[in-house]
Amino acid sequence: MEWIALLTLSTFVLGLFGMEALWKRQSYLPDQEEARVESYYYRQNNRWYAFVRNEGEGQAHNIRAVIISSNQFSISDDDNFDLDSHEEHFLGTYESPISSIIVRYDDNEREDKLIKGYEKHETFTI
Repeated sequence: MEWIALLTLSTFVLGLFGMEALWKRQSYLPDQEEARVESYYYRQNNRWYAFVRNEGEGQAHNIRAVIISSNQFSISDDDNFDLDSHEEHFLGTYESPISSIIVRYDDNEREDKLIKGYEKHETFTI
């Protein structure tokens, strides 16, 4: 009789762990829309222009950008802001050359993500 109770209890415990693993796997399925934030900058007439754009389908939350130039770094004037899908945000104009932009944001799954910007090699007219 004791071995039946032990077998029932062990089956119950293993079932709980199995359900937890199955629940975690389902919560990470890529069926939700994800945000994909890109940052870029370019130079025109000795001025540097910095941008952040959400290339993904989801919404990016709590975006914070740090612009690193050759002799200093600065945090964008905007506090944490949000970007919808395919929305772009102008970070500012800078006199000294930008070496990189580092951006922190949350996507719909509320995971912190960190990206580094790149220089966009295109001709723009303003």
